[in-house]
Amino acid sequence: MMTLGEYLKKARLEHRLSLRQAEELSGVSNAYISLIENGIRKDPHPNILKSLAKAYNLDIREMMRVAGYLEEKPSERDEKAEIERLYRAAISDPAFSYGRRSKGNIDDQTKKLIATMYRKLKERR
Repeated sequence: MMTLGEYLKKARLEHRLSLRQAEELSGVSNAYISLIENGIRKDPHPNILKSLAKAYNLDIREMMRVAGYLEEKPSERDEKAEIERLYRAAISDPAFSYGRRSKGNIDDQTKKLIATMYRKLKERR
């Protein structure tokens, strides 16, 4: 499971933001963002997370879950894991070319669609 720091750093880098740019967008100091990303500050206030989620265009509920403020039901966690597994299989399967053409950040809804399509195609074979 990804830590909050890893999650935030990945999101910031996917948006090609420096720490200073992230500070400008979120209003959270770049030093504080760095502390979170490096795992030194593990329990930022939910308002900080809300500001970062808005700046990085992330789902606040997902961020709160990663931070440990919200818990998923086991069935939701299992479904997400299965979707992620099928998505990874789809993008690496030479017979299923759709996933390989996807560039950049893929949202959960798109991953679910790709995983569903892949599962149905595999069932037909």
